Amino acid sequence: MPFVPKYSHEEVERMVAGGGLSAFEVYRLKHQHPLNRLTHVIGIPTIVASIAFPLFA
Repeated sequence: MPFVPKYSHEEVERMVAGGGLSAFEVYRLKHQHPLNRLTHVIGIPTIVASIAFPLFA
């Protein structure tokens, strides 16, 4: 079964442009695909660790 986003790209852009959203709400709207969220869960801590490790090693 293919992934179908809850909101279209155009709807997301209208909501973000309208303002009044927290940073977390904007993230959730712009990252609707589960694979995209998974790559962020893995990738962002990896990037932080790769920057922090040489500083403290």
